[in-house]
Amino acid sequence: MLTQEEIQTIKETVPLLKDKGQTITSIFYKRLFEQHPELKNVFNQTNQKRGLQSSALAMAVLAAAENIEDLSPIVPAIMPVVYKHCALQVKPEHYPIVGENLIWAIEEVTGLEDEDPIIQTWIKAYGEIADAFIGLEKEVYSNMAWDGFKPFEVTEITEETEIIKAFTIKSDDIDLSQFVPGQYITVDITSDKLPYQAKRHYSIVDGGKDFLTFGVRKDVTEAHEGEVSTILHDEVSVGDTLSLSAPVGGFTLANKENKQLFLGSGVGVTPLVSMYKEAVSSGLESTFLQSTSNAQNVAFGNKLNDISDQSSLARFDTHFRDEDGFIEVVQLQQYVDNETEVYICGGDSFLKAMISELQTIGIPMDNIHFETFIPRLSFSA
Repeated sequence: MLTQEEIQTIKETVPLLKDKGQTITSIFYKRLFEQHPELKNVFNQTNQKRGLQSSALAMAVLAAAENIEDLSPIVPAIMPVVYKHCALQVKPEHYPIVGENLIWAIEEVTGLEDEDPIIQTWIKAYGEIADAFIGLEKEVYSNMAWDGFKPFEVTEITEETEIIKAFTIKSDDIDLSQFVPGQYITVDITSDKLPYQAKRHYSIVDGGKDFLTFGVRKDVTEAHEGEVSTILHDEVSVGDTLSLSAPVGGFTLANKENKQLFLGSGVGVTPLVSMYKEAVSSGLESTFLQSTSNAQNVAFGNKLNDISDQSSLARFDTHFRDEDGFIEVVQLQQYVDNETEVYICGGDSFLKAMISELQTIGIPMDNIHFETFIPRLSFSA
């Protein structure tokens, strides 16, 4: 336990973290991968190059520092990190490695020596923060459908749009229906194109006792190319084997007493499809609004229509940006009131725009639920 004096020392460090947090975590990762190159297969190297992983860690450290006296208020904010750690199979033995390199980075930026009381206090504080993460992760691990990464045969690949494919895997011995709609699996890929194993998270679209379907967007832009998504799209065929860890995640249906609205754009529709199916199956008044570039790029349209046909309370609408522009207040007002739960998933700009428009209407943030494709603590609405 930290003493009151040590707690005060940590809290006084917050201004430094605000100013230097990004720098500290950037050099931390550089040294971590130099000292432990095997950990490159745990951390998303594409996010590393884009600076998102550094930002996420900086935000996590800052949140912990600001709440060091009682970490319980920040549990909801750090749970997405906990889920990802379990998906990636981060274990207790990894935490001392991270701690050693993080403390080194703090020393480098601040100029403080190892024996300095501030550094010694941070070493102790990191131990408490690590213990909190390990405890939360232990609980998640205990509820996962299987341990570690296991091989599954690919039985079907469908092209949903120009850049989105759905992959279906099967199992003869694991009950694949053990997921909560909105959760994701993690794929572990080995390829001659990569100098390390790479792991990526993909949302579950559908599943049953002997099958699971997840969606993958081929992530190619002028700035970067997705390492794993490109391999999945270009190299994986029916009959191949993929290594997956069990479903995890906290983006699930909230208040089932209220109406449900699902707002998806691009590959962001993937977790929403299974959530919409659950809502409709539960007899809830549910609407799915998909925003896409044009009529030729509607992802999972047939599945969404099939789900909608199951209930008179279900409605599937599309919004084409080439014809209708962007979704704004006037469109959203048709679907929501103060007793509507709204679930949003898509790119960073889509999330920010939808949250802003919903707040303009007066929808409380407690009713707005969202999933990001960048580290959650890097996202700011």
